[in-house]
Amino acid sequence: KAGVPFHCFFWEGNEKIDDHKPFSQEIARDWRRSNLQDLLTTLTSSSPYGLHTNERLGLVLTAHHRDDAEETILLKILRGAHITNISGMNKVAYMEQEKSQTKTTFAKPMLSVRKMDIVNYLKSKGFIWREDASNSSNKYLRNRVRNELMPLLRDIVGGDIILQVCDLPLRCHCVYS
Repeated sequence: KAGVPFHCFFWEGNEKIDDHKPFSQEIARDWRRSNLQDLLTTLTSSSPYGLHTNERLGLVLTAHHRDDAEETILLKILRGAHITNISGMNKVAYMEQEKSQTKTTFAKPMLSVRKMDIVNYLKSKGFIWREDASNSSNKYLRNRVRNELMPLLRDIVGGDIILQVCDLPLRCHCVYS
């Protein structure tokens, strides 16, 4: 519609990433990252710049938002992370691809934006919002935090808290330093 190439991957359910591990969100995340790294390799393999390095042009942008970052911080607190390890998501991360020994840059440019702001903006531009059906299931702890704890905290605090949670990592590091 907008003239931007679109690439879609589907988990077939029979794909094995590690024969020794049962399915988990971590395995699904690794599967997504691997597919995105492979796609980036394909799209940049015929670089006109003739690079001979393990650094590649291009990066993967993900749509992680502020709500995701706050959930991550709360999960770390619930799991008993040390005060120096209470942090959200990194805006930029570099991951090495095992197959080709190249580094892939993953960036999260939407970390300061609320999910509802993204949804409302897209709808105002005529796009249809699509939600992964698994997000409404409380099978995974992250979903319980999203679906139960976050609304409870908003209710207790009275509004859009989430508590200066995004400032918490900085505060923790200042206290510990």
